[in-house]
Amino acid sequence: KFSIGSDNIVEIAKAIADQCRHAFFDQCDLYFTPQSFRGWRREALLKRISAWYVDIDTTGHKSGHDADLIEKQVLRAVRRADLPAPHAIVRSGSGGCHLYWFTSLELTPANKRRALQEWRSVAHWLTDSINQFRPKSAHWTADASASHDPTRQLRVPGSMHSCGVKATASVLADRAGWARYSFSDMVALAPLHQATPIQQSLF
Repeated sequence: KFSIGSDNIVEIAKAIADQCRHAFFDQCDLYFTPQSFRGWRREALLKRISAWYVDIDTTGHKSGHDADLIEKQVLRAVRRADLPAPHAIVRSGSGGCHLYWFTSLELTPANKRRALQEWRSVAHWLTDSINQFRPKSAHWTADASASHDPTRQLRVPGSMHSCGVKATASVLADRAGWARYSFSDMVALAPLHQATPIQQSLF
């Protein structure tokens, strides 16, 4: 488990690649948190917001689905919803995937409450929009409970899923480039979203 502490996403990509190459290729079900914390991975200890992410789960959390098809359908939904292009996509190994939009915002006692509300507003916008343009026949959905949690851990690229398939990462540099998205710009793009019933119970 490690946190992303750098402001340079090229450094982040290299750091994750090095960690994967040296430690994770033969290990199973390993996770990392995209955010930075002061100590334990708790919302009260959040230090910096470094990303939004959308966890794409397969129907019934079952493996064996066509990962190529799911990735194409998800990215097509992103385009149809006119969302900002994600920086990277990680295939989790079970057929699902994780999409990442990198940003950077240092949290302080003065801005933390509002920043977390705004982060969740963007997270709702991303998942709701992707699910809205999800094909009716698709065997996946954008998981709100994972994607709306700023303390979430996600699978490490290069590690093995328990189903026996390695998680792999692709950097979508041809679409988003290496610049982080401005936190305030993403917030301005996102319409207001009401928390779903599951989120009301979690947060």
